[in-house]
This record gives sequence, structure tokens and C-alpha cells, in this order.
Amino acid sequence: MKPTEHECHLHHDTHDVLNQVIDSGIFIMWRRRWHGFCMLSNKHPLTSTHYKSEALCRKEKLRHIISHKYMISPFSMCCLYWEFVMFINYLLRFVFVCIWASFDFEDVQTFTIGLVMSMDVIVYCDIFKNFFTGYYDGENNVTVLKPRKIALKYLKFYFWIDFLSVVSVIVYTIVLLYGMTETTRTCCQVARCLKLIMIFRGLRWSFAMELFRQYMNLSSYLFKAAKSFLTYIMVMCWLYTVMIVLEDMVYEYVYHKDVSRYKLRRYFSITLVLLLVSYGVDPITEVIDAVIATFFIWVGFCMQMYLYAQILQVWNKFSSARNKNDDLFRQFKEYMKYKGLPIHLRERVFTFFNFRFHNEFSNEAHINKMISENLRQEILLHATKVHIQRVELFTNLPEDVLQKVVAKLRSEIYLPDDIVVEAGSTGNCMYFIHFGTVAIYTRTGREICHLKDGAHFGEIALVFNETRIATVVAVTACELFKLKRSDFFEVIDPYPEQKQKIIHMALERLLNSDRE
Repeated sequence: MKPTEHECHLHHDTHDVLNQVIDSGIFIMWRRRWHGFCMLSNKHPLTSTHYKSEALCRKEKLRHIISHKYMISPFSMCCLYWEFVMFINYLLRFVFVCIWASFDFEDVQTFTIGLVMSMDVIVYCDIFKNFFTGYYDGENNVTVLKPRKIALKYLKFYFWIDFLSVVSVIVYTIVLLYGMTETTRTCCQVARCLKLIMIFRGLRWSFAMELFRQYMNLSSYLFKAAKSFLTYIMVMCWLYTVMIVLEDMVYEYVYHKDVSRYKLRRYFSITLVLLLVSYGVDPITEVIDAVIATFFIWVGFCMQMYLYAQILQVWNKFSSARNKNDDLFRQFKEYMKYKGLPIHLRERVFTFFNFRFHNEFSNEAHINKMISENLRQEILLHATKVHIQRVELFTNLPEDVLQKVVAKLRSEIYLPDDIVVEAGSTGNCMYFIHFGTVAIYTRTGREICHLKDGAHFGEIALVFNETRIATVVAVTACELFKLKRSDFFEVIDPYPEQKQKIIHMALERLLNSDRE
């Protein structure tokens, strides 16, 4: 009889991928740690979305370390931690650029200059890293790690945004070495204007926040509120900088006046405009001042409407429980509390739902009702055709018969240590492993092998009413496709010739197994 908890007795090293490839040379341990840090990690929040089983993860790690060992996986811990660093860096840059915009270069202390330049240097490091970091191609469902493709994708747009937004480091270095002249002053103004284009990196900043929420498993309600508030602060800082730069250009090139002496007064005036209090501290005497004030009053109005809309959205989401996944979990918590279920059983329930929905609620039955029968069959065929074609009994079946067989498959989910089939029981179906790993045991309880993604078992029971000769236990959370004997014969009965071939092949396999 199989013990309640799976204890693997097969050779299985969690670091065998790195151990197989990195087995010679100096600093072997440090090299393994570094490559492990840069390879796909199960701790990354998006890994389970794109690589749903250990077999897929292992395959991707092997491909990475063998073919692209000097690249960085987008699902690595290196990439995850670096995104957190860039999130903080972008936030600080927006704030410091806003503060620094109203000051001349000579008025800023050396410490502040060094702090701002160090943040820009981090962006240079990010530019260098981006040429070695892969990306996920959603259309082909593959992680791209080829340097040429990565470079071409990055150079199309975001490289220029990143580089131009930190060109000020070069300008400020020249000023520190050779002093301020008319030429370097103009270059400083241009560099300050170029810093404004970092707003185009707002999507990356938002993406880093979402990664942090998933990594820390934070509440979606509190996260939405915090994200909206920080977004509002960042955009307001950017708008402060834009208005200050515009005022400088107007006063210098239109009025030929020096406006830099009104430092705190300018921030107060811009605050009044963006908060829709007034058009500013100073009276408007020129048309261009009226145009600028009117435009930014509208911008301030839009920003306030954005903030109010986000607050209402968070409130509605919280009060009406529109997030069905959270609502479903809440119901199960109350149900399990009412039933007095032990902690280990509660954890199994949550493990099931995390695997089933991958932290996203989807009503599969409702979706299947909405789409057409042909489209539903095409989706199912895409997910299972490879598994079906690997079965020796089905090798000679026509394409239309295979499609009918696929239509009879039913998805089932098993948690770790669940018994899928038990030795000695009468079988009436076979299974295909879509995602996950199962262990095979003999009648005496000896573990003989593991089966992973794409494998199948129990095909003899699809034809004959025989007892199971092995016990199959889930090692990880698994999604299996089940094909019943009655459903299979319903499909194959109209094709007597094909049916006889399958019965003959199954009989040969059964006799061979008996001899063994």
C-alpha cells in the first residue's frame, strides 16, 4: 500500500542542470550560483504562468545554460530584483528632477549632483543589462535569448528613451571638469529637457509594481490604491518639471529675463494651477502666459479626474466583490472554518485553486458555452494532439477519428500525494499528463520511475477490463486528461477495421507484460 506522503527514492538532484554543464574550471560553486541566479526561477511570479510544470522549467533551463549561458532569463531572480531596483530609481529620478529643475547648476551642491548622476549611472547599467536580457515572445510562446534578436528589439525604441534621458551625465561631467560656459549652459538646458522623455518608461515602472505585488502576495485592493497614488505623484512631479522648463524658455527667449531667482515661489504658483485653485501667483499680462496656464489647468483637471476614478474603482471593487477569485477564496475560508478542517487540509484546498486558476479567476464552463463547437474542438485539439499522437494504439487512426477522441477527453487536477490509480483496482480509462509529474509504484510499493509532461499511462485499460498492475501518485500538482473506455468505444465502434487493429495491438502488449 502506498504511504500517504510521497518520498522520492529515485536519483533526482535539484541542481543537476547546472552540475551537468558546469563541472570543470575554477570557481565552480560561484559560477553555478551566478548562472542559477540568471536562469529561470520558480520563485519568479510569472514563471508559473508561462512554464506550468517542472519538466518545462527544466527544459528551458537546459536550453538556456547550453545555448545561451551568458544571457539573463526574463524569469530569473536577477531580472526580478533588478526590476525592483529600477522601480525605486525611476521614482527617485522623477522627484529629484522636479526639485532640481528650478535651480541653476551652480546653485546645486556637489552631493546632490553626485546623487542625481549616480541614479543616471544605474540607468546606464540597465542599458548594458538590457542587451543581455531575454524577452518572452507571446505569439510563439517561447523565451527569446538570442543576442541579435534582443538587441534589435531594444534598439527599435526603448534604447533611445533610456540613453537620451541620461545623456545629462556626460554634460554634467564636462561642466564639473571645465566649468560653466554659454555652450555648456545650453547643453545643460537641453539635457534637462531630454530627461522628460523618461515618462515613456512609465509602463515598465507600473509592471515592476505588479511584479512586487505578486512576489509579496499583497492585497490587490491596497496595491491598486498605492499604485494610483504613486502614479499621481510621479506624473505631478513630471508636470512640475515641464512647466518650469516652459517658463524658463519663455522668460529667456521671449521676455529675456532671469526667472531662476523665484525658486519656492514658482513651485507654489504651479501648485495653484495644477490643483485648479488659480492661474498662479503673478498676474497674466501676455497671451503666451494665458495659453500655458489654461493648458495646465486642464491637465490638472484631468489628473484629478484620474485620481478620483481610481479611488472609485478601488472602492467599487472592494465593496461589490467584483474580484470573483478573492470572493471564492473567502467563501472557502468560511466553509473550512465552519467544518473545522485541519490546517493541512486547508492548505491542499488552496494549493488546488492556485494551480487551477494560477491566481486568475476564469469561468471555463462559461467560456466554452460562448465559443462555437468547432472552435472549442480546435482549442482542445491544440492542447492534446501531441499527447494523443504519442500513444502507440492511436498511431494509425485517421485525423477525423483523432479529433473525435480528443473531444472525449476530460481534464482532472491532482494535488501532490493524490493517488491517481491504485494497483489491484479495475481500470476503465487511461490518462495523459498535460502538466506535472507522477510517480509509478509496483504492487510492493517500490518506486520505479517518474512520468512528466506529455507522457501517458493506463492504455491497456482503455481496451480490456484488466486490473491495474501499478500505483500512480502525483508528485507535483498535475493536470491530467482522462479518456474513458466507454467514450473511446463510442468513437471507434463505427470504424470496425481500426477497432480490430487497436484490440490486436493491446492484446500483444498485454501478453508481453504478462511474460515479463
